[in-house]
Amino acid sequence: MYENGRRWKDYTSDKGGDVFDFYQEATGCDRKEAFKSLRKMIDGGTIGANPVIRAQETLPEEKKEQFHPSLSKPTSEELDAISNLRAISVKALQIAVDRGFLYMARLKGERAFVITDKSRRNYLARRLDGQKWEHTSSKAYTLPESQARWPIGIQEAEPFPAIALCEGGPDFLAAFGHALASSLENLVSPVCMAAASYRIPSDALPFFKDKRVRIFVHDDRAGYDAGERWAAQLDGIASEIDGFSFSGLTDIEGSSIGDLNQLLKVDYDCWEANRETIEGVMNFALEGEQQ
Repeated sequence: MYENGRRWKDYTSDKGGDVFDFYQEATGCDRKEAFKSLRKMIDGGTIGANPVIRAQETLPEEKKEQFHPSLSKPTSEELDAISNLRAISVKALQIAVDRGFLYMARLKGERAFVITDKSRRNYLARRLDGQKWEHTSSKAYTLPESQARWPIGIQEAEPFPAIALCEGGPDFLAAFGHALASSLENLVSPVCMAAASYRIPSDALPFFKDKRVRIFVHDDRAGYDAGERWAAQLDGIASEIDGFSFSGLTDIEGSSIGDLNQLLKVDYDCWEANRETIEGVMNFALEGEQQ
């Protein structure tokens, strides 16, 4: 078994696959019948008298312990490196450090900056050199057995009237930069969803009660879907909910801006043409104050 028990392989015959392939191999049925039988099992029925399958049912579910890395606060040199990598001011990064969100750790032999919160339920890591992790071929790394759906920073948002709900670690850190630039860092609390595919877990929803929430998702189909999903989940809980659109904005290289972190690299002419929109990125935090 591999991929946390989701796939199998018989190394004596080179056969393997998913649970449907396994059921077909064990019973001799076709894939359609395998699907019907396994669906019946999930719904509470029986799956027949095959002893191999029954033996699989009796196996206890493997329990894995969450990995908690050894964390340290970033040095001034490391903050400079993150600032250069992500175009986020050191002062803004220091706010994230002071609030207990930004740390350093050595992971997979690499120095990395880690985003987490006081619950330590979820850890998001990125290499300090900006390269991809060799074991995932991705720049983002959610540490083993983290509760990846947990919105980092939601409990810490309690004293703040406004929440910047972000997609991914870089946008989470960028939110501190935008709030600081607008002198609203004392009103806005960034909160991080690790990926657009996740729903806000039910035990986190009460922390959004009566908050003004602006949702910052990536400018793509997955982001739009996430924004609609999160807004629907928060409807009736948060006092106000809206989203921010990056449509029509370009960065210093002429590329379309697709997220909150990239907005920190906005082109000067674009900024001049869209100054009210760009400078008002965190002004949702003032709406309740002005009433």
